Amino acid sequence: MKRHLSTLLPILSVPLLLGACGGGAQKPADEPDSTDRASDQGATDDAEGSTDTGAGDDSPTQPGGGGTAGLPTECANDDTEMCLPPKRFMLALCDGDYPSVGLWLFNNGSPWARGYLTGKTKAVYASTSGGSTGEMMSIDEEVLVLRKHSSGNTGGIVVSGASGAYDVMRWDGSCATVEDGLIRFDAIPRPKTARIIWSTLEVDIRDALKEDEVIRKAYIKLRKECKGVTMGDVSAKCEKADGALSKILAEHVRENGGVPTPKKIPKL
Repeated sequence: MKRHLSTLLPILSVPLLLGACGGGAQKPADEPDSTDRASDQGATDDAEGSTDTGAGDDSPTQPGGGGTAGLPTECANDDTEMCLPPKRFMLALCDGDYPSVGLWLFNNGSPWARGYLTGKTKAVYASTSGGSTGEMMSIDEEVLVLRKHSSGNTGGIVVSGASGAYDVMRWDGSCATVEDGLIRFDAIPRPKTARIIWSTLEVDIRDALKEDEVIRKAYIKLRKECKGVTMGDVSAKCEKADGALSKILAEHVRENGGVPTPKKIPKL
């Protein structure tokens, strides 16, 4: 049985596939392949950048928002109930493609406010020209809160909530704008997550995560079931393995952290 999984990206390199078909020497099951290394190098060409240290707005010298290697680690706002990153940082983050930074922000122990959806909604991001996935976000999906909008101030996109909306980051690193009535902030027992696409993460981060035995086994299972398929029709077993790895990653990061500092970060 075949299914369509357009978000699944390369897992095996061409040399590895040829080795598997021709009986030649293969790499260890958990060793990153050359395709991963090449794509990671390309992803880090623009890695250097800096973050805003403002208090949630564009003021560059306010206290708060201090960071590690150009990434914020402290609240940039005075709201004692909700810790938010600097505004300039979140705008640059959501205007680009930084799945590794997104996962890093979700590390256990990070100060950022978490939210949980109370209803289904499309993942549409309203604050900048950054892309929107348009996927349906699920009830109980966990998100990281980046910014709070006052009523009617959502970048030109109308939301039905009377009390404003929130810009949030999903577990896959994409951003969305969620109306106030569709999000709560008390932790729930079994939160859901957007699917984390393994091959979009930086190689060094994948290597570090594979030090965990459960993640390593799930990764090997993914390689076995997907056999290098990059997009289009994939088997039900491949789709299941992809989803299982994503779930295991989220549980590990939520409970243990362990995501190293990414190399590719937003430029401000």
